Amino acid sequence: MYNPTFSLSSLGYLLGERVGGRLYPLRKRIVNILLLFIIITSSCDSSVKKTTTANNLLQQDTIIIEEIPLSEIIIDSRMTFQEAIAGTSAPQDIIDQLVLIDVEYYSTDDKLHRGQLLINRSIENDIVAIFDSIKMWHFPIVQAIPIVAFDWDDNRSMAANNTSSFCYRKVTGNNNYSRHAIGKAIDINPFFNPVIWKSPYEHRPIQPPNAQYNKEIPGTLYLEHPVVQEFIKRKFTWGYHFTRYYDIHHFHKISS
Repeated sequence: MYNPTFSLSSLGYLLGERVGGRLYPLRKRIVNILLLFIIITSSCDSSVKKTTTANNLLQQDTIIIEEIPLSEIIIDSRMTFQEAIAGTSAPQDIIDQLVLIDVEYYSTDDKLHRGQLLINRSIENDIVAIFDSIKMWHFPIVQAIPIVAFDWDDNRSMAANNTSSFCYRKVTGNNNYSRHAIGKAIDINPFFNPVIWKSPYEHRPIQPPNAQYNKEIPGTLYLEHPVVQEFIKRKFTWGYHFTRYYDIHHFHKISS
């Protein structure tokens, strides 16, 4: 009976014994196939390792952004442009410079809200980028609603802690038009960030009435705050540096 045995000598035979310094043709082909198999195996293993390493790096560098369903976003304002400018006394050439934008932010309830700002087109990119950061940092904005909802009364808007921009009005105490009158200024949480008079006017009341400035309250601005630094980086002037008073909620841009 045929008894298949395998020995070191037979292995040597298969791998190719030399006869006259040459390999037998069949065994030579076998050796070539084995060598090719070893090369392919090594290459595949290397590719798998490289692919795995690349995938691991990709996973490490990927930032996962939480998507909140639209139904869970609280809508603070949903106006059309015509609704947002209704009743303004601003001339047409100023109205033509304005744009109504949607902004999203976390409010003091720690829920995502969507409001609107009526601003000058020249600062649109800046405001969009700043509010992207405000949202990412979870800096609370109480609400953002065009001032038409307050009958164009800036005092009522501030008392409601409303973040806003365009309001065709003059600067309090003089005859000059505010930069809000062209939509190049924005007020952020004015009740948290009130107007406080400097010496020798410190006896004058804080605006809005009953507001208290406390840096520990979320939504409050101060020099080191990243929101303030983001405005400054984009060449906005901060009202904190005004001569007679600290207008902490106010930022404006002279040119864009």
